[in-house]
Amino acid sequence: LHLAENELSGPIPSTFRNLTNLTFLLLHMNNLSGSFSTAISNLTNLINLQLSSNHFTGPLPQHIFGGSLLYFAANKNHFIGPIPTSLKNCSSLVRLNLAENMLTGNISNDFGVYPNLNYPELGQAPKLQKLELSSNHLTGKIPKELGNLTSLTQLSISNNKLSGNIPIEIGSLKQLHRLDLATNDLSGSIPKQLGGLLSLIHLNLSHNKFMESIPSEFSQLQFLQDLDLSGNFLNGKIPAALGKLK
Repeated sequence: LHLAENELSGPIPSTFRNLTNLTFLLLHMNNLSGSFSTAISNLTNLINLQLSSNHFTGPLPQHIFGGSLLYFAANKNHFIGPIPTSLKNCSSLVRLNLAENMLTGNISNDFGVYPNLNYPELGQAPKLQKLELSSNHLTGKIPKELGNLTSLTQLSISNNKLSGNIPIEIGSLKQLHRLDLATNDLSGSIPKQLGGLLSLIHLNLSHNKFMESIPSEFSQLQFLQDLDLSGNFLNGKIPAALGKLK
């Protein structure tokens, strides 16, 4: 069912609960509103669910997703509350975009194995390629379990309230093309392991509280086109090796 890019308004009809064989539900770029309808809670065969760029409000439901979901986007809405716990069952998930909402909670709990999770164990989604959680109200430290998502090509958690260091396990994400951690409260030194992300094209660590020097290992990032380290407390010399980047 493709209804995207129109001027549709109002809530998702309750009758959608009858569409139990639905695999694609594309509602993005409309003027839809209301809370996330329980009408789609029966749609456990969904592969692609696109809700972005609407006016949905309220929390994302915690138990709606089956094990078939590959693509889920709910960015650019007004969702509040935690990330759905049921996403931990979506081991096939490839792309997740929840950016530009008002989601809250401690991201340190989102990716690890905990006995009483309030959030999904996304660290167990090895096929995930794109993770967008920017522009929310997430707190806590960047979980080291993100290093398990070795298929990631894009990771953006910018414009939140994250603190602590960048875990060295991020250096395991060898497929990353884009890493954006800007505008948080991250601190400590920039790990040299980021210099091993040889596929990086975009790296933005700006407007945090990073200290010490720029890692000389960044000279290995031969595909890098955009590097932003502004608005930190970096010191020392600018590595001459950066002049080797083309």
